[in-house]
Amino acid sequence: MSSGAIVWTAVGVLLAALLVATVVQLSRAVREGLRIATRIGAYGDLPVFDALDQAARDADRVATSVERVPALVDRAVVAIGRIRGR
Repeated sequence: MSSGAIVWTAVGVLLAALLVATVVQLSRAVREGLRIATRIGAYGDLPVFDALDQAARDADRVATSVERVPALVDRAVVAIGRIRGR
């Protein structure tokens, strides 16, 4: 075997090894990405997120109730006036 053939064979072997190492690293990266995506999806099922959603709904209900207070006070004043007017 000539020296040129030896060099080209060594370069080919090194390139093949580099390609294999790259594929292995890419497959690991994809596997980790899928694992992280699975975990993120599982975090959505935690009870704390349901509690936060319920808290937001409760806050909306409280805000709506507070907005209705002036109208209720006005109605109460009218009702008291009618009762006293009898």
